[in-house]
Amino acid sequence: MNLKSSLPKIAVGITFAVALILCVKHIGEPDVWWQIRTGEYVLEHGEVPKVDVFSYTYNGDPWINVKWFTEVVMAGFSKVLGPEFLMLQQAIALILMCLLMFLTAKRYAQFAGKSLKLFHPGALLAMLLVLIGMSFRINGRPEMVSHVFTCLYLYLMADYRYKPGKRVFIFIPAMMLWANMHEAFGVGVVLLLLFNGLSWTEFFIQKKDAYKFEKKNLIRLSVTSAAAILATAIHPSGTKMLSHPFEIYGQLGDNKFTSELFGWSNPEFWNLGSFMALILFACCLIYMFRDFKAKKDFAMRAGLALVVIFMALTYLTLQAYRNVPFFLFVSFPLAALFIAEAIKEKVLTWVVVVGGLLLYGSIGSGKFYESVLPLEKYGLRIDPSRNPIGASNFIKEHEIGGNGFVDYLSSSYLLWDLAPDYKTYIDLRDLDVFEGTFMDNILASYVYPARKLQSGKGLFQTLDDLDSFNYVLMVNKAQFAPILKYLNKSKKYELVYTDLSTSLFLKRNEENAAIIEQYGNLKMDQKFQPHASRETPGLAKVINKIFWPFYSEKDYQKVDYEGGKQVLKQMLKK
Repeated sequence: MNLKSSLPKIAVGITFAVALILCVKHIGEPDVWWQIRTGEYVLEHGEVPKVDVFSYTYNGDPWINVKWFTEVVMAGFSKVLGPEFLMLQQAIALILMCLLMFLTAKRYAQFAGKSLKLFHPGALLAMLLVLIGMSFRINGRPEMVSHVFTCLYLYLMADYRYKPGKRVFIFIPAMMLWANMHEAFGVGVVLLLLFNGLSWTEFFIQKKDAYKFEKKNLIRLSVTSAAAILATAIHPSGTKMLSHPFEIYGQLGDNKFTSELFGWSNPEFWNLGSFMALILFACCLIYMFRDFKAKKDFAMRAGLALVVIFMALTYLTLQAYRNVPFFLFVSFPLAALFIAEAIKEKVLTWVVVVGGLLLYGSIGSGKFYESVLPLEKYGLRIDPSRNPIGASNFIKEHEIGGNGFVDYLSSSYLLWDLAPDYKTYIDLRDLDVFEGTFMDNILASYVYPARKLQSGKGLFQTLDDLDSFNYVLMVNKAQFAPILKYLNKSKKYELVYTDLSTSLFLKRNEENAAIIEQYGNLKMDQKFQPHASRETPGLAKVINKIFWPFYSEKDYQKVDYEGGKQVLKQMLKK
């Protein structure tokens, strides 16, 4: 077997290797910890909690947890292999997405009256662009489920449009599963409604029978879609799930607590993923308008529904940065067809091989993340710079109890690591549990802790009086600098532990007297600790080496501690 004949297979292998190595990364997302803990709770108690059981502020209040089943799977992976292997779930999901997108592109080629190999180098190059664009959302969170189901729906719709058959019945179990695995299942409901409504519209207004469904196929589609939507009620929350997508949509308008929801008009929207989406969008436009007469016929074969679904997912993407993957999925088929037509196959194959190898090497070496996603790092490991490992260890070692005022980023890790006794003050379940006014007050306290209220007391002091905090744990980031400075000057609290990620303050009381006596009088240089880390499982170390033989955890332990101390000192002094 010579290089020339094996090059197409090498291109395929490299593309999937890039997909896999993108999943070999540190666990840094704070959401995953409360999600694992929820899965553990379900396994321990044999039921899905319908009220809040994790906070001491909203304990007992209603909680509709849509993604409980995904959380159970996450807890299972974590228990058997360790939380580092949540990325194995992500790898499985990503490979499924890739395969479904390739199948969809093949169907779109058939709409154009052409034959496109499943792994045509044009599709492979388009996939590399999609993977780069998706890289910021490859993080092991439950949203990967919605990504898989969206790709599945887009394929099933294109497949049914091309050749109506019994595969349409897959919508029913898929919709039921989606409604138990992630709150974006409403996207699936909208896609079904659009596909049905516009297909019927086309049936009545389109004159050429060759371009529309037969009535019997429309009836089967509508009955199946209705059954699929009703199947969302097969959930611990029952029929509430039928209206829950509307509640989630309302939350999106009210949720101003995360930059993930910034739309296209916000500068923070324009990052790596959105720029890659622009490239794919340009490919789609050029493909459709380069030979408009031929492409008009293509659009007629594809159908009005698929055209409008493309526009609908484009609109969805413009509403929030985290939605960028949805546009990548819907634009992939057209982008793949454009690239396949525009560049010779042999040239494309070499571009995929060389470009894929360079991309693979940049990911394994960390250069890719350093350049475009500085928070991410290669290697299956719990990121010690983005998780309060040291502070949590300190709390366990010294048996610090009582109510803690813990920032919304750190609380999820403590909920998992200090289970089952730890209760959060606020956490990343956001508006699913906590009221908007409550969250507004907490976020305000981070920036304006001494702001006077009508009572004459400061904002943080008022919160403290209400819930009697025994300790405060805050992330060492610029947006938390005001409350860090406030606490450091407070006569009621003493800094006892700090590292590059978080600072822990204890209230000066009898309960904490011994700990404060031991650590409170230390100088900042003595209180400031190197990052604590959790031992990486042996299997994870092996996988890290397999995908990148030059990997070493020591490379990621070279941190500027002196610089970190100085930054913290400056924050406390400002």
